[in-house]
Order: sequence, then C-alpha cells, then structure tokens
Amino acid sequence: QTNAGVGILYYHVSEGIYHKGTEIYTLEYKIEAATPTVAWNSETQTVDYTGEAVAIDLPAVQLLGTDTYNGTISYSYTGTSSGTGLPVNAGTYSVIASIAADGNYKAASSEPITVVVNKVEAEFDSEPAPIDALIYSGGDQVLVAPGETLGGVVEFSFDGTSWSSDLPMRKNAGEYTVYYRIKGDDNHLDSVVGSLNVSIGKKNITVTADDKVICVNSDYELTYGVEVLAYGEALPIEVTLNTEATVEATGEYD
Repeated sequence: QTNAGVGILYYHVSEGIYHKGTEIYTLEYKIEAATPTVAWNSETQTVDYTGEAVAIDLPAVQLLGTDTYNGTISYSYTGTSSGTGLPVNAGTYSVIASIAADGNYKAASSEPITVVVNKVEAEFDSEPAPIDALIYSGGDQVLVAPGETLGGVVEFSFDGTSWSSDLPMRKNAGEYTVYYRIKGDDNHLDSVVGSLNVSIGKKNITVTADDKVICVNSDYELTYGVEVLAYGEALPIEVTLNTEATVEATGEYD
C-alpha cells in the first residue's frame, strides 16, 4: 500500500516437514499523511491599489515525488485590516497561504509574507468645466460644473491655498480663476492641481421713457421705467432725463 491510511496485514506460517502451519494472524498498520510545503518566492511584495484583490506572485505547493497539487489555495491577512482572501485596500499586510488536507497530504500553511499596497494618484473621470454665459444677477452664482472622480473628493480654491469641497461661487461681474484638485482618500493620493477661468458678464439695464400727452405751454414731467433687478437690488447708476424737443404745437416728439 502506498497511500496514507490504516490497513491490515494478514500473515501465517505455512506447514513444513517438521512443523504444522499456524493460524492466520492480523497486524494493523498506519501510513501517515505527508506534510506538504507552501512557500512564497519572496518575503515582501509591493503592488499598487487597483480596487480589486491584489495580484501578487502566488506561492508554490511542493509535494513528494512526482505528485502535483491541483487544489485550492486560500489566503488570510492581518495588518492595516484583517480578513480572508487577499487584501484590496492600500496598506501593509501580513498574508498567509493555506491548503486543506487532501488524500495523502495534511493541511499546511505558509510562513507569512509582507504585502504592501501603495496608494495611487486620484484621477478625474471628467474634469471640472466652467459654466458658460454667466451674467450678473445680483446674487452668488456657481462658476463650475464639478466633474466626476475615480476616488477622493473634488476641492476648489480661488488662491490655490485655501481649499473647500463647496462649489465655487461669486456675485460680481468679472474674470475669476478657479483652482481644483482631488483630495486623496485611504486609497488615493492628492491629484495634481488644475485651473480654469470663468467670467460673469455685466448685466444690461433697460430704461424706458414713459409716453406723455401734454398741452401746449403747460408744465410737464418726464418719467421712465427701469427693468426690475434681481434680488431687489437698487439701480446702481443715475438716470439722466433729456429731450431736445420744443413743445410749440400739437404733435408727437421724441
């Protein structure tokens, strides 16, 4: 018998010229399962974060003779976090590979290996973009569309120093430079800083003179109407009333 396990050996002494044969006896025996070796090819492996279980060089399982291992290798890890399988998130881990008992071989585990998962630079799936055709309205207006990220949080700044995740807003007409970046998280580094220019145009104000019917040689007052401004803002300029028409007879005058 070559396989691990328990067996019974039967034996007796055959009858000879000078002696009788014996009865059949039994002898129980046991072949112990062998212990395989689970070995990594290095003590440390370093990979970048991908959002998936780390892709590392897997260990080799060494058996006896020409036997080959076709079973499943399972993994567990401790360190930045703990769990079964291979780690996903950035951090430093101690990983052990294990195989279950199978036929002629006992269960076995490897020595721990150190796996370092590096953070990667955060990236935009779509970058922030200026909002076009902004016109002064009397109130704060959002200057940019925020874009979408592959990790981290988008932040904005008007000076490249003070950052906020709030969308940048301004009230007055003018040109503005908005800086943006992705603030990294547990798995991402901060992105490089980008910038864009946004303008808020001046608002046209419409002043309309009121039509008047007056009598010759009588006193009159010219009046006008002003387009209502947003947010109840007062008219920021002085309106000058002027006419070169001289009322001497009936008719229409500008």
